[in-house]
Amino acid sequence: MEGKNFLLPWLDIVEVVEAEQLSETMSRATFRFPVQPEFLNPMGTLHAGATSAFFECATTWALFPIAKPGFWKSLGICRTISFTYLRPAVQGEVLLMEYETIHVGKRIAMVRGVIKRERDGAALVTCEHNKYNVNADLKL
Repeated sequence: MEGKNFLLPWLDIVEVVEAEQLSETMSRATFRFPVQPEFLNPMGTLHAGATSAFFECATTWALFPIAKPGFWKSLGICRTISFTYLRPAVQGEVLLMEYETIHVGKRIAMVRGVIKRERDGAALVTCEHNKYNVNADLKL
């Protein structure tokens, strides 16, 4: 069976609703996207693999506004990432993905995210992404 590539079609349609740097180490953003047929599992709901790919990408983007030479320049690597699935999403539903940095230190960062239905704000999936800064101790 050939695998699906969820991320490439998502990157073509995801929209930035808002994004802001809150401080030297804090940022948040909201993205918007409709659930496409390519994102569905055989039961006709948003595939967990698609959701995880979207979150891993978006929660890494959380570091763009605060990255600078000597501080998270490479955006780090994944230490742990976890998801909690609360409700399904179906084709055509418009979703909002929100993230916020909770902690960004020299070596470790934690970003939280949630996917909500746009029409009623119901939470569908939550994410906690812990990242490690591989460049923290490099002398460049």
